[in-house]
Amino acid sequence: MSTALRLVQPAPLGAGPALAEALRRLADVVEAALAPGAGRAGLLEDAGPEWITPEAAAAIAGLPLDSKAARRRARVRIYSWARGKAWASRPNARTLLIDPVRFRRFLDAHRDKPEVES
Repeated sequence: MSTALRLVQPAPLGAGPALAEALRRLADVVEAALAPGAGRAGLLEDAGPEWITPEAAAAIAGLPLDSKAARRRARVRIYSWARGKAWASRPNARTLLIDPVRFRRFLDAHRDKPEVES
């Protein structure tokens, strides 16, 4: 077999059980991700502590969240700020996750501009 066609290196003889277990765990993760109930909540749980929701970002930005209409306006504003920014992640069309460190830097850099003031 030529080296150009070799995609996988041969494993040592004793690595079979460990490799099989790793493949079983990977299959479990993929199956859970593709399950019908795995939606936005699963994405938020898997995102880890480094990502926050638009509602949390609105609170950091000091936007009013005292009524349903105010929360809606704050969410729309966060989504508009997030368009094309490196601090925003859109894992799917209905989910926006925000890196709080980069978001705070964005706020600090744009505090003097009227469209970012709360």
